[in-house]
Amino acid sequence: VHGTLSECLFFFVMARAVLLDGGMGHLVRVLGVPIKGEIGSLERFLGVAVANRDQPELVRRAHELFIEAGADVITTNTYAVVPNVMLPVGGPLEEWLQHGVAA
Repeated sequence: VHGTLSECLFFFVMARAVLLDGGMGHLVRVLGVPIKGEIGSLERFLGVAVANRDQPELVRRAHELFIEAGADVITTNTYAVVPNVMLPVGGPLEEWLQHGVAA
């Protein structure tokens, strides 16, 4: 492909869109992970983060479902593993992140 960078990027995107996984929190809840609290609250994110340690099989199943649905890329379930969310359960943040990578 010849042309400007913009033209090349446009061609690439049009030739093959890359599909990412979707709403992990919603899917793990449907699969059985208990999610408590008001929508958007830190408590609600805690259930998603703790699932990596307590229910990794459900987190893995969610990844599999996204792949089966056509996702080209899956991301770790660590978006909720942040200090303010993890305060109630304690422990080093690095360990919680490792659970997310392992799941």
